[in-house]
Amino acid sequence: AAPVMAEEQPEEMIITGSYIKGTPEDAAVPVSVLSQQELLDVGSPTIVEITRNLNVTSGNDGETNQFDGRGAGSGVTTINLRGLGAARTLVMINGHRHVAIEGAGVDINSMPVSAIGRVEVRKDGAAALDGSDAIGGVVNMITREGFEGLELRASNTFIQENDGDQVVAAIAGWADDTMDAMIAVEYSHRSELKASDRAWALRPFSFTSQGGWSGIGNPGGILPIGNGTGTAADPGCAA
Repeated sequence: AAPVMAEEQPEEMIITGSYIKGTPEDAAVPVSVLSQQELLDVGSPTIVEITRNLNVTSGNDGETNQFDGRGAGSGVTTINLRGLGAARTLVMINGHRHVAIEGAGVDINSMPVSAIGRVEVRKDGAAALDGSDAIGGVVNMITREGFEGLELRASNTFIQENDGDQVVAAIAGWADDTMDAMIAVEYSHRSELKASDRAWALRPFSFTSQGGWSGIGNPGGILPIGNGTGTAADPGCAA
C-alpha cells in the first residue's frame, strides 16, 4: 500500500465511546459518582429521592399514584435523564443491562438502596456505545463489595394528614480474600395522601378548572356527551 502523506492525515480525531477500562473520574465524558457515604450523608434516601435529586433528570415517575391517571400508577420508579423519556435512559447493575418495561424504562424499585455501593451517572448521550436506550445517558448502580456482617435500617417520614412513609431494610454479607457474598432485602411503604387532604390543592372551580377538578384525574371522571346543551358537563358539577 502507498504510504499516507502527511497532508492527508486528519488534524483531529474524536472518540465518542470506548471500552478501555478506567475510572469514571478520569473519563473524557461527564460522569457523576454518588458514593454510599454521600447517600448516608443525605439521610440514606429512598430510590425516589435519589432520582429526584439528580440534577440531570426530569419527568421521573416516582409516586405510587400520580395526580394524572396517565402517569405511573403502580409504584414504578424510573430515571429520565434530560427529559427524553425513561425508555431512553440505560439503567445497568454492575455494568449489565437491567430488564426494562417496554416503552416505560426500568423500574429501579427492584434494587434495595442498602445494597448500592455507588451510583455512576453518565450525563452524556451514549447511544454510539450502548445503543438507542442510552440516548439520554446511562445510570450504573454498583453493588457493595467486601461487606461483612449484618446491617439493619429503618426509617419513618412523618407527613401531615396521612400515616407517613416507612422503609425497613436488612443486608447481610460474608467475604474473604478470594470471594464475597451478600443478600439484601428492603420493604418500602408510602401512605395514601389525597389532594382533598390539602386545602391549597383544592381551588374554587371559578379560579381554575385544574385545582382538584381535572377530568383526567385518577380515578378518572365521566364526561357525559350530548346533554342537550351542546356542551359537556364537568364531573361533579350541578347543571
